[in-house]
Amino acid sequence: MRRALSILVLVGFLVGGCSHATLLEAIEGSGLVEHDKPEILYSDDEEGIVIFLAKDSEGNYRLCRGSYTVSNNRYNVESSGYYAKEVNIFGKSDFIAVDSIEDGSDKQKHIVWGGIFHYPKAEEVHYFVKDENGEELHQNKTVITSKHIFIDELPAHIEEPHEVTYQVVDDEGNIIVDKS
Repeated sequence: MRRALSILVLVGFLVGGCSHATLLEAIEGSGLVEHDKPEILYSDDEEGIVIFLAKDSEGNYRLCRGSYTVSNNRYNVESSGYYAKEVNIFGKSDFIAVDSIEDGSDKQKHIVWGGIFHYPKAEEVHYFVKDENGEELHQNKTVITSKHIFIDELPAHIEEPHEVTYQVVDDEGNIIVDKS
């Protein structure tokens, strides 16, 4: 009986692996968050991207970008390709990051993402990607979510941007932050 139970537990572990019923459980079980219960600010099951807020060991907030997979309604967070940035969510703060994630075919997708905090009228981020010579490779605009996050995928031909500048625009088209 004991042996049958051991085999059943082993088979259950192998079939289920380290997957979890929810994305939040997968983040908590990944080892990426140790000091606080994370708050998911953005997730996209199709692209496998999650952005969440958590505290570090000193109590500072970190905005984290991770990747994950979903299979049979089970979530598995990848520990490689993880990115974290300390942010001040209580004062006016903003940042932009260019990052890459691997999709299921081992190709890298390049994304632009970030956070805009305590700008109540902020609605969009207009960003500009330049090469090492300062020539513009790409520009686009993306909406800021209700949780103060924005994310956009760069075209495939842009592999190594050297500079990204941006403007935060309000609902009337006025520039309220200019980092260009």
